[in-house]
Amino acid sequence: SVGAPVKGSVTVDPRGLPLLYVGQGTDKVDGNQIECGMRIYSLVDGSLLYFLDGRDSQATNEWYACDSAPLLYGDTLIWPSENGLVYLINLNTKDEGGAVFVSPQVSKYVYTRGKGRRTGIEGGAAAYNHYVYFADNSGLITCLDLKTAKPVWCFDAGDDTDASIVLEEDDKGNVYLYTCNELDLSGKTGKVQLRCLDALLGEEIWKQEVDVRDNQLGGCFATPALGRGNVEDMVFFTVARGVEGNLLIACDKRTGNKVWTLDLGGYAWSSPTISCDSEGNAYLFQATSAMLHMIDAANGTILTSIELGSNIEGSPALFDDMLVIGTRGGKIYGIEIG
Repeated sequence: SVGAPVKGSVTVDPRGLPLLYVGQGTDKVDGNQIECGMRIYSLVDGSLLYFLDGRDSQATNEWYACDSAPLLYGDTLIWPSENGLVYLINLNTKDEGGAVFVSPQVSKYVYTRGKGRRTGIEGGAAAYNHYVYFADNSGLITCLDLKTAKPVWCFDAGDDTDASIVLEEDDKGNVYLYTCNELDLSGKTGKVQLRCLDALLGEEIWKQEVDVRDNQLGGCFATPALGRGNVEDMVFFTVARGVEGNLLIACDKRTGNKVWTLDLGGYAWSSPTISCDSEGNAYLFQATSAMLHMIDAANGTILTSIELGSNIEGSPALFDDMLVIGTRGGKIYGIEIG
């Protein structure tokens, strides 16, 4: 029991060690303040091995929860937080005959954006080599060099960015970042941006703008999905409360041109998941406020839909022909897609 709602994804140690890393979504339960921060659990017996308090004296944002899922770089945990700090945690992991222990040593990347600019980080980070990328509530996207703990470049995205950054390297060694923001700081109505950046230089390669009708949970909260199979040249963005509807938009990866746009009907916060059949035909699984759609990724046609009875915020997970998804109704569904 974490003791509070968990909004973000958990991370399981990629080294095969029985360790689980999880943040939490709020610092109050039933009106009472509770411990708030990040936790490391043993997957052997479920015990709490380490708690990092989000109420940090160096915090640059007065919100202490942590939605993001951390990355592991060697034995160092990279964990951005809503308190505005990026934690670099040397775990000092020891595996003693199946029993795993950690003795964390914590360093922090601390930065500010000036008066009145919130620096909390809600989306997950992306990494390439020794560079880590993250976006924050002020609209700043940062490339941080892990060798020096100093920024390589910063890019002003213009508005609050909650969705996790997606990174891709092509066969020529070019590295791209795909990112999108919500409507928050820009006004009650306005435009949100779908972008591709050069990950090594921090330069904008292309931008698409979408009109959004309100700044109450309008814009992009979902992580973009990279195309593969017969749509490997596309990237897919989900935009909530657009002027033209709740949209799933397919863009050409290199030019940013829109290939197709689909109105999903219901409010869409969940990130799309992509899968290919044996012939390389790609399908998108996109959830909304009550529906789960299976979509032909090549042309944006809804092939089939299923109603799950309550709002869906998390992303579908796929294993072979089984799709698993949870809902705000307190249920987890297993759905065959074969």
